[in-house]
Amino acid sequence: MRLSRLAEAIVPQAGQPYLYRLQVRDKEYLLSATGPMTDIAAGAKTQFHEKLFVGPKLQSQLAATGPHLERTVDFGILTVLAQPLFATLNWVHGLVGNWGWAIIIVTALIKLLFYPLSQASGRSMAKMRTVAPRMKQIQETFKDDREKLGRAMMELYKKEKINPLAGCLPMLVQIPFFISFYRVLLESVEMRQAPFLLWINDLSSRDPYFVLPLLMGGAMYAQFKLNPAPQFPRNVVLPRGRRPHLQANDTGAPIQRL
Repeated sequence: MRLSRLAEAIVPQAGQPYLYRLQVRDKEYLLSATGPMTDIAAGAKTQFHEKLFVGPKLQSQLAATGPHLERTVDFGILTVLAQPLFATLNWVHGLVGNWGWAIIIVTALIKLLFYPLSQASGRSMAKMRTVAPRMKQIQETFKDDREKLGRAMMELYKKEKINPLAGCLPMLVQIPFFISFYRVLLESVEMRQAPFLLWINDLSSRDPYFVLPLLMGGAMYAQFKLNPAPQFPRNVVLPRGRRPHLQANDTGAPIQRL
């Protein structure tokens, strides 16, 4: 297990004033806590209560040990999104009792949440696929006049009510959520040695037969084939004063300028 997935913590007794001190020397850090002075009479007895935690960063155990101790699990800059995703994943796991199925169900819920955006993106791509032959014809007709080419393309977009960026922007909104979900799966110790089904007996280890990577690659290739090829002309420049206009870079990706 990676050291980043282990935690060592001393939790002082609640309700008592403590003085905390942090000392740093090069790459060495020393954190000390000094509690209140207690007088013990000769022959008397007293007790001091403190909690010591050493072990994997299981968030349920960390939360039970001390307030906010579960924050030692580092989800990165997207923690504000990752924490609710982990809470949802943990809740679904409590229902189905299997981390593998919980991951699948939460992934489906995320896709369902963003279905309207995905639908809008799909519709935009379908429109681009419909007008692709006309766009190709325009490119061939005005291949020697970039200004007329840009004007003809903009007129086509306006006539068909097509926004070339509409297929990309809905996807950009979803990216932070899936990155956060990836961080949850990467940093959550709860998945370690958790079985799924058949030959998958540890979700934190790679597939020994590489079946899942092959299935993922096949799904990505099928999705790629379903999407239309980019039909944006390169180096399109419209007349001055025409706003907005599109200019495509060398990769064929559109850039909107005002």
